[in-house]
Amino acid sequence: MFRHSTICLTYLLLASGPFLPVVAAGGCIVPQTDAAAFDESRSVGEFEVVSSESFLAENQTIRTRVALKLAERFKGDVPNRLEITTPGGSLGDRSDFRSDSLPLEAGKSYVLLLNRDGGGTWSAHPQHAFRATAKGRGLREFFRSQARGPRPKIVSASTAETVTAQANTGVPGSVVTPTGYIETSGQPTRFATCDGDEPIPYLIDIDATKLPTGMTQAGAVAAVAEALNAWGASSSLKFRYEGTQSFGTAASNIAIKDRRLRIQLHDNYNVVNTSGVLGVGGGSFESPTSTFTGGQVGSQGFQERLFGYVVLESTTNASFMLNTANFKRVLTHEIGHALGLAHSSENATEPDATLKAATMYYTASAGSTGATIQTYDVDRIQFGYPVGNTPPYASDRLLPCITTSNFALLPAVPGVNRIQLRAIDRQGTALTATLTDSTSINGTFSLSGSTLTYTPNGNFGDARLTDAEIETGIFYDKASVQFSDGVNTSRVANCVMPGFSRDTTPTDGLPDAWMTANFSTTTVGAPGSGRHPDDDPDKDGLINRTEWYLNTNPNSAASGPVRPVYDHAARRLTYTPVRFAPYWIESSSTLATASWSLRRVGSLYQSSGTLTSDFTGSTAPAREFYRIGTGP
Repeated sequence: MFRHSTICLTYLLLASGPFLPVVAAGGCIVPQTDAAAFDESRSVGEFEVVSSESFLAENQTIRTRVALKLAERFKGDVPNRLEITTPGGSLGDRSDFRSDSLPLEAGKSYVLLLNRDGGGTWSAHPQHAFRATAKGRGLREFFRSQARGPRPKIVSASTAETVTAQANTGVPGSVVTPTGYIETSGQPTRFATCDGDEPIPYLIDIDATKLPTGMTQAGAVAAVAEALNAWGASSSLKFRYEGTQSFGTAASNIAIKDRRLRIQLHDNYNVVNTSGVLGVGGGSFESPTSTFTGGQVGSQGFQERLFGYVVLESTTNASFMLNTANFKRVLTHEIGHALGLAHSSENATEPDATLKAATMYYTASAGSTGATIQTYDVDRIQFGYPVGNTPPYASDRLLPCITTSNFALLPAVPGVNRIQLRAIDRQGTALTATLTDSTSINGTFSLSGSTLTYTPNGNFGDARLTDAEIETGIFYDKASVQFSDGVNTSRVANCVMPGFSRDTTPTDGLPDAWMTANFSTTTVGAPGSGRHPDDDPDKDGLINRTEWYLNTNPNSAASGPVRPVYDHAARRLTYTPVRFAPYWIESSSTLATASWSLRRVGSLYQSSGTLTSDFTGSTAPAREFYRIGTGP
């Protein structure tokens, strides 16, 4: 009988105590009249969008090229046909958003205020772009008169076609999107990290010469923490500071799907290059699908955010930002965008006092309240990041496949074409796993309870994707699994089949190539020989079958995970894992067999790095033991 190899590594630590329109455009701006914006523009006109095409830029961010045809010229020398490029768009399974994106839809018409740089490139002001409909006579007359006189009812280009009431407690909803969150095709977006009781990591890029008057670098770090805490204090959000660094490029140009926030407190790379715009916030997220990759909060589904960023206008370019309170207000606003929030309103004459007072209102006035959020903001951040019943959390997994001429002879144990799935619920609720989607390119997936099994279509030869291919989302087959607590649903755990390994002696469940590479034979030995599936020749706590599953060396303890380090004062556990390996952390205050409870699940998909688990969010017990497990 094979011994259970699921928890093979345990450490104990004792501690005391096609382009889809992205709505909600425009960063936080200084209030500016339509007449002033008209006068500052080189050209103004009504344009029909002939086409829009998203593409991957050299920095791996998504941008959208929009071809326009002039319908009426209100000012300037704008040509009859021109092309502009706007940040954001959708390609494949990924969408990018920046708060100054212009969601211009093919076949529709817009009034745009344009400028042209020294190289002849045209650009449109994101906060002065308005939809022109067949009934928009008042809009056209307004701009024919150079934006003077009574302003008609103007619909921002970024406002959703239909905005309906949101489920809340009497607080008015956003008049920009139905949910108050950044959306593609009606699907809002959110980070799922905190569902697993882990904080969102953040990095800060500071240029000390471009901070508000009297603010030091330490003060800038404190200002960011203050702004993040404003959002975290009213939601399930948590954040972890990972230090300062020079990004070497604009934060908006860094496309790494690592679920981090990158906050840049300057604009040395000329990202915020539109008059009056004080900052941009954005990020990347899963494109709309029938499966909500960011889980469901109650009945509302979300797509998962893959990373977020903020870039603030430099104080040398915008005197408004020299004031510390103004600086913090803009910072808090742009962090809201990075977390997934849209504007409360983009109406300069917004009649609702609650929407106009919101931190997520589209303009920032002098004398602002700094790093605080208001009634509307509290309501909306809790909509996607509830304080109480948070969604469950599950992490992505690999399920490598063994092929053979007689599949019936393979042992029915974890690690042999099957894995044991795990998910955490912060409220301790029992969870139910569901196979929500799967491919059947080279085989089929099945789910029984929390055991996911893959059955290949045939006896294929050896083939495995590279680590880089796995990280970028390539697979032979993929299953999507979600967990439900009866009310909420977890993010999608993508379970990827990365390759095949042939075994001519299927009863051992150890592939031929792996046995030959590590033991110079395909023949297993008796228990204790070092070549048995349940042996651990390098004494690192991982049996041979787990070493095969993790793609590690059974003869070298150094190939496995690095022993964890516990920071007693911070109640923080840090460890360097094997890439793509699943990890789970359990805790106990007594070490009794039945006393262990699941506290974290996770994995590392980047090429290097560490995992950190922070337990400061819970009450410190008199003593607590932690153990980390890995395996199939």
